[in-house]
Amino acid sequence: MEAGAYIDVAVHNQPTKFLIDTGATVTLVSHALFYRIQKKERPELEPITQVIISANGTELSIASKGMFCIEIGQDKFIVEALVADISIDGILGLDFMKKNNCKIDLQQETLQCKSNTYPMAFSGKIGCYRISAAEDISIPPGTEAFAWDNALLAKTLVEAREQVPIRLLNVSNNVTTIRAGTIVGEISPVEDVITMTENTRKEHKNPKLDNELQKLVNEASSHLTEKQRHQVTNCLQQYKSLFALSDNDLGCTSIVRHRINTGTNYPVKQPPRRTPVAMRDEIDKHIDDMLERGVIEPSEGPWSSGIVLVKKKDGSTRFCRLSSTQ
Repeated sequence: MEAGAYIDVAVHNQPTKFLIDTGATVTLVSHALFYRIQKKERPELEPITQVIISANGTELSIASKGMFCIEIGQDKFIVEALVADISIDGILGLDFMKKNNCKIDLQQETLQCKSNTYPMAFSGKIGCYRISAAEDISIPPGTEAFAWDNALLAKTLVEAREQVPIRLLNVSNNVTTIRAGTIVGEISPVEDVITMTENTRKEHKNPKLDNELQKLVNEASSHLTEKQRHQVTNCLQQYKSLFALSDNDLGCTSIVRHRINTGTNYPVKQPPRRTPVAMRDEIDKHIDDMLERGVIEPSEGPWSSGIVLVKKKDGSTRFCRLSSTQ
């Protein structure tokens, strides 16, 4: 968690902490928090083209905005926020605090919104200092120097001296120019330095997979050498987020919106059919489960078809076709 003052909030019933940042002109919500919101409660997002610049001069990855319900204690606010790729769940910006006449009391460590006062919590790296470039620097492609944009900063452990070396790599194909004053990194004291033991090295070399992914390795291992098995394990570990490990582990994207163009065709609406009494509980169970997982949502549209419940090989049932849930 980044260093700063945080406050407890709930975004569409999702409890979390927001950073209070008067230096941010807009309020931000992370992609991670947005997708934690129940699908039926997620606000509609609008694409945006404006460019948002962070404190270090780089552009934030922002493509959309929406109206979010943010609760702070007893107060509820409808806030326009940008959905961004940030490391924390959210940031309460200057736009929110100015609109709601918020007052920050650092001595009492409280935030006043409307007529109520709420405690703040200070978290993050204590004693963390930003490092900026002292002068303009041009970095040829594929070389190491002081840089930030299109560069990778090596995380290092160094001794406390008057000068600290920082290695950065320009990974672009063009020369990158770093202006004086650009933030190129952070430095903070460490409390403990842990020596890596032989057991720690072995655990790092042999990462533990989820049970479902481990089954994939076991099924293929009869035709693999030990080296190949290790490579497969590392590959699955690296890309494990691409696999759905359960029925509840479904992905979602807001990058594109899919529409089916039906032209001038009239909607097809089949009349509902009577379902056997013995199957009604089973149907309700499937509908409740799919609503909970965000697979379906209530609809009052003109298109609908009857429910068809079929049995699988293992004797369980599944929906073969689904009508609109009223």
